[in-house]
Amino acid sequence: MSQLTEDDAVIAFAKAWNRLDPNEFLDLLSPDARYASQWVFDEIVGVDSIRNYLCAKMQTVYEHGVANPSSRVRVEAGRTRTGTEGRPCAFMTVTPHANFEHQTQAMPG
Repeated sequence: MSQLTEDDAVIAFAKAWNRLDPNEFLDLLSPDARYASQWVFDEIVGVDSIRNYLCAKMQTVYEHGVANPSSRVRVEAGRTRTGTEGRPCAFMTVTPHANFEHQTQAMPG
């Protein structure tokens, strides 16, 4: 198996959110992976803890979308413009208000 790149991780993360199914993304992570985001107060350590968090979060988003069909989460791959400029990252928006909501930066290995 080839080594996971930041680009690979970001694309898998975006697909996971767009499908509301984190399993393919989680399969890429090592057992001691770490997850941090603007929505998480403390870093989540370990693929099982990350799995629990993402599954619960995506289930909540799914249920909200059922109740509010015009509301949709969308994640796209992009590049940072601050910090280490040019690094792969994921941008998350929620429609119908497509304001910038969240940025996650891949940090494999």
